[in-house]
Amino acid sequence: LNIEYSSKEKSISILFVGQSGAGKSTFINAYVNHILGITKDDKIRYKLIIGDAKKEKDQTQSQTDFITIYNVRSLKYDNILFKLIDTPGAGDTRNENDKEKSELNKNKKEKEFLEMYNKLFSKEIGQLNSIVFVVKASENRENEFQKRIVKNITNLFAEDIGKNCLAVLTHTDSDRKIPDAVQLMEKMEIFKNKTKNKEKWYFPVSSQSYFEPFEKDTISIPLASFVFTEKSLIIFTQILMSLKVYYTKETKRNLEL
Repeated sequence: LNIEYSSKEKSISILFVGQSGAGKSTFINAYVNHILGITKDDKIRYKLIIGDAKKEKDQTQSQTDFITIYNVRSLKYDNILFKLIDTPGAGDTRNENDKEKSELNKNKKEKEFLEMYNKLFSKEIGQLNSIVFVVKASENRENEFQKRIVKNITNLFAEDIGKNCLAVLTHTDSDRKIPDAVQLMEKMEIFKNKTKNKEKWYFPVSSQSYFEPFEKDTISIPLASFVFTEKSLIIFTQILMSLKVYYTKETKRNLEL
């Protein structure tokens, strides 16, 4: 969905980051259905073509190898143009058993990361409304990805970007309990401060509930999951729309350095 737009119109740019296997692509697909106004009663669902559809990949590896921007206009939200920026997953399992190859691969990925973001902020994106971390709700251990992404965001963005950071917690069964990942994410200063200030910063979702069939005349698990996910996404979008825009001028300068 690539729609031409005027620089004067209202748009919201969201940068999604997440470890491979966290469900980022599925969430983006679910979110597209949400902002396009799809309800539980609709008989159709929209699905983006993400990456190379003809190329088979090991599901444990990143399903997105480059930054992709999806421009989606939402009648549900005042005709706003949502710019959904899908970034490559990190923490791939390839070469995991070969330390030398793994280190070379990591260095290569770091270089590719800088090159991709340099192109993104130099030519494509002049402002961001939010950086959204997509994390499995059950995640409870700090890993290499979290350390690297925190380092990269600290290096690339100004300190006030923390005000624009949110988290989506995928593979959530219900919204009645606090997911394990919340405690993990609170190790990051940006989210620890948000909790202290009693700000809403994490949003539990069941992305797959958008694509599973619903049983008629019963409260099925997919239907219950769809309902709480929809509620979560409404609040998520309201907060996105309220955030002060972050301009990427300083990020461009950091990338040049």
